[in-house]
Amino acid sequence: MDTTSCGSNWSRSCVTRKRRRTPSPGPIVTVEIDTETYKARAHPIRGAERDRLYAQHATVHASFNEYVTKTSRVIPLVGLERLAENGAPSQG
Repeated sequence: MDTTSCGSNWSRSCVTRKRRRTPSPGPIVTVEIDTETYKARAHPIRGAERDRLYAQHATVHASFNEYVTKTSRVIPLVGLERLAENGAPSQG
């Protein structure tokens, strides 16, 4: 996994897809970081891995510790797998 992102809208579509029980890979997204742009496949991160990565993110962005106390829901975490230009997972 190259990147993680906290958010809510993308994860709702994952929940809908799961309810339909149609196995399908996550959506392909465009990532823009500074001057770099690349394609990635997004996927939800769940369980212990999600908790570990969220805690790590919150050490860098302290407001996430406060935000989690203001809601009863689990704040989604999304992993991004960088894709090669041909759409295959990157080997780097």
